Amino acid sequence: MKILVGLGNFEDKYTGTRHNVGRDFLLWFAKQHHFGEWKKDSFLKAFVSTGEIKDEAYILVLPETYMNLSGQTVAAIFKKWTGITKQEVTIIHDEIDVNFGEIKISTDKGHGGHNGVRSILDETKENLRRIRIGICPKTFLGSYKKPHKDDVADFVLKKFGMMERGDIESIYKKAEALL
Repeated sequence: MKILVGLGNFEDKYTGTRHNVGRDFLLWFAKQHHFGEWKKDSFLKAFVSTGEIKDEAYILVLPETYMNLSGQTVAAIFKKWTGITKQEVTIIHDEIDVNFGEIKISTDKGHGGHNGVRSILDETKENLRRIRIGICPKTFLGSYKKPHKDDVADFVLKKFGMMERGDIESIYKKAEALL
């Protein structure tokens, strides 16, 4: 069994923002593979969808908390399914320190300043496998430049630009290949 947790903020106004790329990826993934409908799970404080791909069972989890409280849902996952191991759980989230369009996998690393990941570490005391989807913007000259630290919060809460939106599905396909 694989449990995938897509980080983001739950309110509709955050759909399509850089900070919601993990959550939006899971919505896309569920649709691509015809998973079951999303059902509210009050214990997890999340919506859950289940499905199977090539005889592998998947549970998809979308926390219904703000990003900075994602650890509440992930901790509840370990309480609800007591037999699961940390190797069965993958967190998918945005990563400002990775160039847009690139994806990195992390295991046994710290939060790197990501508040959603920090919340998970605080609540579970576990370093879980993470698929980090890069959102660092490209400049007009074609290089990548992270926003100034004072501008990061505003940047991640903005929707992807028109040029970026055209690349989202191919990025999601790259992320899917790493599951």
